[in-house]
Amino acid sequence: VEDDEMARLVMGTRYQMMIRKFYDYVDQALMNIRGRTEKIDTCTGNRRSMVAVSKQRQKEALAFLDEYVCDPPQWLFRPDLFCRFQIDERLNMETVFMQLVNSLLSKLKFGSTIDYTQEEFLSDIRHIIFKEWETGEQVGEARKILQRLYIKELKKMATADHEDYLITLWTLGELDEILQLAEQYVSRTEDKGYAHGVINSIKNWKMKEQ
Repeated sequence: VEDDEMARLVMGTRYQMMIRKFYDYVDQALMNIRGRTEKIDTCTGNRRSMVAVSKQRQKEALAFLDEYVCDPPQWLFRPDLFCRFQIDERLNMETVFMQLVNSLLSKLKFGSTIDYTQEEFLSDIRHIIFKEWETGEQVGEARKILQRLYIKELKKMATADHEDYLITLWTLGELDEILQLAEQYVSRTEDKGYAHGVINSIKNWKMKEQ
């Protein structure tokens, strides 16, 4: 019995380490988005300065998030293993989604760069979170959680006070884009209940806030 308990503890520790390592990779990718990196100028005696992360690198970070976070590995986030090894529920898949959404939307306060506008940035986010809507494919349950969280946080940001009024305009504009995309999606999907639910939630919210 003691050996079984020790094995469970060891496996639980290793499992939690894998989850935390996954969170570390997510953090590293997010740091590249609207982030800054060190540049060494050899023409001025190796002078170091901080410059904005390149647009290409930011898009590569978004591609990573699209592949590994928007569709997280199901073998890693298993409720049965969370229960068996008594893993902190704050490390679950929904928390990963919340971290992703909050971090991406917080980048709006940094403003546009010359070659990467906020409009293009938000369009890229919309593409990775709602890509099934663009193709008419079925939306999985995990992706629905992510989509609902993103819409929920956009609504919160749209009604919050910001030093930069453009943040309010960007978030309102993004909700309009999602609404338009949802209305297109409803005609192409069999899951019309979900699509109509999204449409109604945005329309009802807009009526309430007017």
